Amino acid sequence: MFEIVDIKNIHDISEYDDFRVSLKATFFTIVTNIKIDITTGDLIIPHEVDYCYKLMFEDRSIAIKAYNINTILAEKIETVLARNVSNTRARDFYDIYVLMTLHENDIDRQGLCAAVWEKAADRNSVAFIQNYQKHIADINNSPEVARIWIAYCAKYSYAQGIKLGDILSIIEKVLTIE
Repeated sequence: MFEIVDIKNIHDISEYDDFRVSLKATFFTIVTNIKIDITTGDLIIPHEVDYCYKLMFEDRSIAIKAYNINTILAEKIETVLARNVSNTRARDFYDIYVLMTLHENDIDRQGLCAAVWEKAADRNSVAFIQNYQKHIADINNSPEVARIWIAYCAKYSYAQGIKLGDILSIIEKVLTIE
């Protein structure tokens, strides 16, 4: 059984309404919290992907249209560069590292590079991508970003051993492809 706990607007300034729905899922004595982001009108490069999820306790599936991996990575890379040294979202760094590492052989790197540029154009942040080497160096040399990353790694054991510099190198490789 699902219970809606909260619905929040997740973008203060946006042409479209995007929401985060917080749910409490209960199955007998098991209770877990789930968050689902619902977006409309967002640029998905090159297009959405159809995912089919087979339900565990019923003999049926649910079809969901979702972001493809290039769009997810493009958004995260654009966010890291555009927020630069004021970025407090360590999770974006982690997500870039994990997605690029786990899906290394599945990612069309030229397509990803193009998606980053297209996402930046959509968000009016092309200047950050044009000067990515400077922004990567700024992030790499920022004591505040380093502190945030170290705190994230200390809090989440799955991030331990991942170096911020390695993540920034991944971003640089993505954008060097052109």
